[in-house]
Amino acid sequence: MPNLDDIIWAAITFIDLNYNASYLRILGRESFLKTLRESPQEITVDEARHLLVQFLNDWGCRLRNYDDATASKLKDCVIAVHSDLLSFQNYSILDFDFQDRGNNQKIINLFNKFWTFSGGSQIASNFGSTATSKTLHIVNPNLFTMWDDEIRYQYGFIMGSGRDYLEFSKEIRKISEKLVSESNERYGTGDPALFLSQRLNINPSFSLVKFIDEFNWLTHTRKLSRPADWVPHF
Repeated sequence: MPNLDDIIWAAITFIDLNYNASYLRILGRESFLKTLRESPQEITVDEARHLLVQFLNDWGCRLRNYDDATASKLKDCVIAVHSDLLSFQNYSILDFDFQDRGNNQKIINLFNKFWTFSGGSQIASNFGSTATSKTLHIVNPNLFTMWDDEIRYQYGFIMGSGRDYLEFSKEIRKISEKLVSESNERYGTGDPALFLSQRLNINPSFSLVKFIDEFNWLTHTRKLSRPADWVPHF
């Protein structure tokens, strides 16, 4: 389980290597994101293609994007699950009630609307669990954590199903609570994501699950590790 130094190391490494350019680009499209989250039927297929599908491809997916086919079906899927997504919009990984069976089933159902292990996806033949997690993260970056095959394997989730994603989210919750505790003890703040965003001049601010994803991706996907003698400069 990563500690706060691991998270800070990953965040600084991401900045040094300029890995966040495309992420910051889509975060900067505030009008598009507001519409995607509140009224997805009003986004255009062109926006879905050039903003959402392009982001997914920039972040490792290889979706068809030379025409509107993928974007159109992705938009339709977001619209289909909008009511459930909207009901989660004000929750973060720290305050979501994972004890509520109804909420848990909603997460499973949401995930399975985009992709299932047995049935694949109606969006595109290669739209899988990785693209699903990244789409959900863009809709609610405070609750949904991105993963890829290497990350989920390291967490012990082989199938990448909706239930796997729910259990993965519970693991991220445990990590998040630990980081909040460390941040309180060290820096006197219960919001390590805002603290790091401000100290590292990240604007708009990143969520805690985004910072955790940076650590996951560097260590599990890129196979990097924090040097034993590395300590943050603040």
